[in-house]
Amino acid sequence: MPSIRLVSTGHHVPDYSVVGVCSTTPRDFVSHVALVRQSDQLCYGEKAKVYHMRPPLIGPDALKTVLHCLGEIQAHVFGCLSSLHRNEFDGIKTWLSRIEKQVKQPIPYGRRGSLREFCRLQYIVSPPFTDWVKDDGTGVPRYRRFSCAGFVLACYDEGAGIVLLDWQADDFPKVDINTLNIAYNHILGELDPQDMAWFGKLNEGPWPKPIILAGYILHSW
Repeated sequence: MPSIRLVSTGHHVPDYSVVGVCSTTPRDFVSHVALVRQSDQLCYGEKAKVYHMRPPLIGPDALKTVLHCLGEIQAHVFGCLSSLHRNEFDGIKTWLSRIEKQVKQPIPYGRRGSLREFCRLQYIVSPPFTDWVKDDGTGVPRYRRFSCAGFVLACYDEGAGIVLLDWQADDFPKVDINTLNIAYNHILGELDPQDMAWFGKLNEGPWPKPIILAGYILHSW
């Protein structure tokens, strides 16, 4: 089904639906997307319990080693498939449980108190997600990096085998630097040249670039 703007009377939102947060400037720009933890009746602006990537992807104590993707957001819009088959539902559940157990990327000495540094180490914009980084000694998968849209994409693709966006296609829409700054200013601030290197391949090649914005996910159903 297509994405729907939530209303004051509420909508039934099924498990693992995608919910979005809309900014006020510019109006109705979708700035964040997440997955609903369990079915609920949601009204516009009401808090939804979600799985998501919103930096930093860590628990309340920044020194803990286990990441957590649980949180709450103010939901303004949602989208979902008409239904998930049992194997798709179980695949998403398994994928999320694995992410919850990943180990936080090591923080360089002297940077433990900086929220911005945590964001830089855990978040990525282009590409929208990374493969597992493995322990050098044991080969055990330790962590991955995501954008909020990349978190949802990878969950559906790898967990349920459902491709929401062909983000590697040659004709994928391109985004200019001003739009990118609007998209990420609420959590990261305006991106400077150093950020461009931290958050993936943003400093490689000319602008505009094919980058997945949160709103694209809600237009993919």
